[in-house]
Amino acid sequence: MNFRYSVKKIDPVSCLAFLIVTYVSRNAIPYIVYPFMVLLFSFTLFQIINCKNVKQVLLQTVTTFFPVVFLITIEIIALFSSSLPILDKQIDILKDIIFISFFLFLLTQTIRSKEDFTLLVVRIGKYFIIFSIIVAILGIWKFFYSPTFLSYMKIDGIQRFKWGSSLVSDYNYFSLFLLTGLIFGLHKLLGSQNKIKYKALFLTALQLIIVVGVLAGSRRFYFCSGFFVLVCLFLLIPYIFRKIFSNLSSYKCLVQFLGSSFLTLGIIYIFLSYYPVVSEKMEKISFNDADKTNINIVLVSSRINSAFSSRIITTHTAAQDSKLKSQIEKQQLVLFTESRRDLWDLGIRIYKEYSVPKKIYGGDFSFMKTFKNETNKHKYPHHLFISVLLFCGIVGLIVYLSVLIWSAIIYLLHLKKLYVFFFLFVLNFIFGFFSYTDFFGASFYALLFLLPFLYMRLQDNEKNVNIKYTKIINKAHNYITLHHFFQPD
Repeated sequence: MNFRYSVKKIDPVSCLAFLIVTYVSRNAIPYIVYPFMVLLFSFTLFQIINCKNVKQVLLQTVTTFFPVVFLITIEIIALFSSSLPILDKQIDILKDIIFISFFLFLLTQTIRSKEDFTLLVVRIGKYFIIFSIIVAILGIWKFFYSPTFLSYMKIDGIQRFKWGSSLVSDYNYFSLFLLTGLIFGLHKLLGSQNKIKYKALFLTALQLIIVVGVLAGSRRFYFCSGFFVLVCLFLLIPYIFRKIFSNLSSYKCLVQFLGSSFLTLGIIYIFLSYYPVVSEKMEKISFNDADKTNINIVLVSSRINSAFSSRIITTHTAAQDSKLKSQIEKQQLVLFTESRRDLWDLGIRIYKEYSVPKKIYGGDFSFMKTFKNETNKHKYPHHLFISVLLFCGIVGLIVYLSVLIWSAIIYLLHLKKLYVFFFLFVLNFIFGFFSYTDFFGASFYALLFLLPFLYMRLQDNEKNVNIKYTKIINKAHNYITLHHFFQPD
């Protein structure tokens, strides 16, 4: 009895929100995908068992997310049309398609009203903040020290993780996860600051996320976080403030966040420029893994300079450290798009060599083999639209752009309710444009792609309920009027 009662008390919306954030966090925390898969399959099975009519829900899923289902179909055809052996990247795409398909069903089955949708949004934000703080703590520890058993990359004899504070090999998605948690954190700070018991501690946690994001060395993080700061500065305009914030305390929280953020960035600048452990001026400061710390400082400084195409950070080092000095001298200022241009040219060249039918309908994912052979490193062009053009042709690209614009229009029509998710949708699109291989790219981008279609269905359901309710009221009113008219005096 107790077990059944506890099962009934499970909040499906909160479980779904936790699954979504766990799914996205695989890009920030290694091996989180395994517990996610166990939770996903068990929760899906639970929902199917408790579903009164599975066929009806599946039909509603296809109806609600028809544009997305159509894109998934195109991608599956492209995957299984490839004549070459399945590559690692293709397996990743197939796994993402499977997981997205599960989420389509779960969203339809679990979210049945606008109240459910609102709760889902709140829970996603809450879990993102918690996970981002955990990731930030692990990341700052890893920047200064990483045990040998966790290290998997050797450069110049120094064991370290790849890229600064990043916990995974892909430091861009690691940074994107932190940036998403930061945005949800600021949204909570501005929207419900009276409910936050330890506001100063919460503000400090957000600054920790910024620190780890900067120390990850992702140039895209610098650009996107800069855009985020500009939006925050824009909100400081009094006229906008009256439209956005309901009380003065929200405005004060925004000022506090921006002030502490600029202070944090100033401290990071000083740290990167004048820190070195081996410096004679700072002999008393030492860490367990000083070599690793120094190499990370040089790496991150180089990435910042490369992002802004200017040497805005000059890393100092002691004269006796010749190895570190040579590392600094090797730094080159490379434009943000420089490392991608050759890949884009190769992608366009492959497309031009396609036959006419392939140019129209695509040449599946066989282009990955050409990329691997010619670059010895990359398997795709690191340009979303070129990738789409290669695997499903000009027709597929037009369809994808249509659905992408369709999703954006729904966001804009319901901007008052979905503004945070729309901002994240744009940010994820910009962030991953140079990395996505297929329609849906990163995990959270895929889910942001889905949400507008779900919200539109809930909106239509609410309208239909209101129309039915109005008709019932009108019929009742007409009946009462006629009954009163024909009643004798």
